[in-house]
Amino acid sequence: MNPLHATKRRLVVEFTKMNGAGNDFVVIDNRFYHFSDQELSDLAVRLCTRRFGIGADGILAFNLPRDESHHFRMRYLNADGSLGTMCGNGARCLARFVRQAGVDVEEMVFETDAGVFRATVPADEDAPVRLFLSSPRDCRSGLRLSRSGAWSALDLHYI
Repeated sequence: MNPLHATKRRLVVEFTKMNGAGNDFVVIDNRFYHFSDQELSDLAVRLCTRRFGIGADGILAFNLPRDESHHFRMRYLNADGSLGTMCGNGARCLARFVRQAGVDVEEMVFETDAGVFRATVPADEDAPVRLFLSSPRDCRSGLRLSRSGAWSALDLHYI
């Protein structure tokens, strides 16, 4: 038997663990791996489990943008493997990661499944990343639940 074909080697994936305002993420530079959404979903389920994996709220993937006028494309997969369209805390973490990965600009414009967003990422790594969001739509306050019980006593608001 040829020793070069004797065993299969496991894929080693370099990642960074980041957190923002209480959420934590496994961050992958997907410009190099080119993981598909399904592969990222499978990784999220495997890596993000708290007691059996690295543990995280989800995976953030730094992808090349579709539009060259943007700095990057963010892919966010929840810990259960489902695709998230946007995560504000994750976007701030990924913007910092992108800056550290060599995109040396303070004003970044990036793509998500929820649209295009802008962030400022100061060179000073102790300075906060600022994410600019669109104005809320369809705001409703003072909603009531149709069920009785402990939750029905809460004031609910919808955005």
